[in-house]
Amino acid sequence: MERWIEVRTALQVAKLGTVSAAASALGIHRITVNRHIDALEKELGTKLFQRHGRGYVLTEQGHDFLAVATRANELLIDFVGRTHARNAHLSGELILSTSPDLSHLFMRPIIRFRAQHPDVRVVILSQDDLLRLEYGEAHIALHVNTFKPDNPDYVVNLLKNAPLSLFAHESYIERMGMPKKIDDFRHHDFIRSQARYSKTEFQNWLDEVVPAERFVVEASHPRISTEAITSGIAIGFLADYLAKNHGQIQRVEAVKRSWSIPVWLVTHVDLHHTGKVQSMLKAIRQEYTDFE
Repeated sequence: MERWIEVRTALQVAKLGTVSAAASALGIHRITVNRHIDALEKELGTKLFQRHGRGYVLTEQGHDFLAVATRANELLIDFVGRTHARNAHLSGELILSTSPDLSHLFMRPIIRFRAQHPDVRVVILSQDDLLRLEYGEAHIALHVNTFKPDNPDYVVNLLKNAPLSLFAHESYIERMGMPKKIDDFRHHDFIRSQARYSKTEFQNWLDEVVPAERFVVEASHPRISTEAITSGIAIGFLADYLAKNHGQIQRVEAVKRSWSIPVWLVTHVDLHHTGKVQSMLKAIRQEYTDFE
């Protein structure tokens, strides 16, 4: 049986009688409740509930399920109670996921976290796409994207809007000069992003003010853009906090506008309140109340 999350959801529906009440009790979306029930019934090969306008009613098989699930839940509650004191001393593994450009943001929080919980082993996964937290692929993710992740089972909080600016390396400035005004852009080389979140306000603006022939590098990944800028190939957008980690880079002062891109802190609803996750989230927030 691999449907323990769905069993928990079905148990709430059986006890409360409606999808809305179960969703509220579990802190998840109604669509998720329906999906869990459908998946569990498919797994068991039988109907547990009869649907009607006022809610869900248990079938004969559903009553058998309720008895078994209730007993299992009681055993789990007893287990949690017996291990509560032991869980106060955190141990085991904590999996963090982030894109390569953001991985350094985990380092100081890890030092703070492990000072309090030295028996926890931290695993850091470098991943551009958001891992499937519902399958335990990661406990906490830092995710950069213009759009907020919309999985109803995820707890998503905005950690920071990271400022972005146009930057040029000193070797580029020595070779090509520094643009003094926007009109000078037609005489300079630029990097254009093809990343999944590239159709943003700042990239659209750059497309408008830079002639197409002046985009000399098309980058499919933000890391490539960063390397092209820091190598002195061309001018490009870079997060301010990343620029601070590279020497010999100057902001293009001809640009008076400002932009930013959100950094999301993501957990799964089932793990969000566990001791390890809450302790690491606290360490992250304490370290990064401001990226600027």
